[in-house]
Amino acid sequence: MQPAIRSKEVTRISEIGIGLEESVVVQVEAGTFTGYLIAAAHERGELPSEIILRAAIYLLEGGNEIRSARADEVLVSCKNGWWCAVDLSTIDLIPCPSTEPYPVLHISKRGYQWMEETIRARRYREVLDHLAARFPCGGFTTDRGAMTDSGSPFCHARVIGAAFG
Repeated sequence: MQPAIRSKEVTRISEIGIGLEESVVVQVEAGTFTGYLIAAAHERGELPSEIILRAAIYLLEGGNEIRSARADEVLVSCKNGWWCAVDLSTIDLIPCPSTEPYPVLHISKRGYQWMEETIRARRYREVLDHLAARFPCGGFTTDRGAMTDSGSPFCHARVIGAAFG
């Protein structure tokens, strides 16, 4: 049963203040693939354009597949005009880089716990539908072309779930 979650405004990552250990969902991909980083907590990084996500779950849907992965810490930052997310333990890039700041939704600890338990039970569709209803449609899209374009700074990056997509 989904918890009653209050609707909160979706902001862009560049507008986030100090998180004080709040739980968040960062939409890191929209378009052909849909991807979210669901984090138990976040805090500011060393630079104003950085946040560090703690106890993150990466949930990705594309084609007929849904996958998830876990990361202890994920750095979300903007470098040279590109927003990207990197698993700090493996230095793997989490697709997909974006020229737009990632949308961020602050959630309750109870909301995070529900998503974590639902993902652990492999009921991914429930979480994906829940998040799709909370993030605005349109306005944010990503293109995986940045991962293969020879002129891109990401063309040689090692990617989480590289075989996926």
